[in-house]
Amino acid sequence: MNYLSTLKKSNNHLFMRKQILTIVTIVIQICAVAQQKVIQLYKGTAPGSESWSYNEKYDSVPAPFVYNVSHPTLTVYLPDPSIANGTAIILCPGGGFFILDMKNASVDVAQWLNKKRNHCISIKIPDGTKPNR
Repeated sequence: MNYLSTLKKSNNHLFMRKQILTIVTIVIQICAVAQQKVIQLYKGTAPGSESWSYNEKYDSVPAPFVYNVSHPTLTVYLPDPSIANGTAIILCPGGGFFILDMKNASVDVAQWLNKKRNHCISIKIPDGTKPNR
């Protein structure tokens, strides 16, 4: 093995170490902030929605849902610490490109996964459709 191939292996090893360290740091930060349950992704409205003249709307018929999302959040659902296995699952609720079904595709799933010892993070972001006024 020559010097260049040894150097290349060493650089790959360092790159992998940096990636692992970055991932561990992000997970630790999320866990530290997770005690707050709901994490705002932006101060105020999300970029691109600054000129919107309408507000987010919540409704509960037939199930809890939200539309016109302009304040994206992460909601963290933690299992009982005595059974937690350290696995985190990201939930992306949907609802036919119009609404975000926050109960069936988020809360219910998160509670079920918490019972299975998993941490859950539910994302509430704009669904990409034209807002309803």
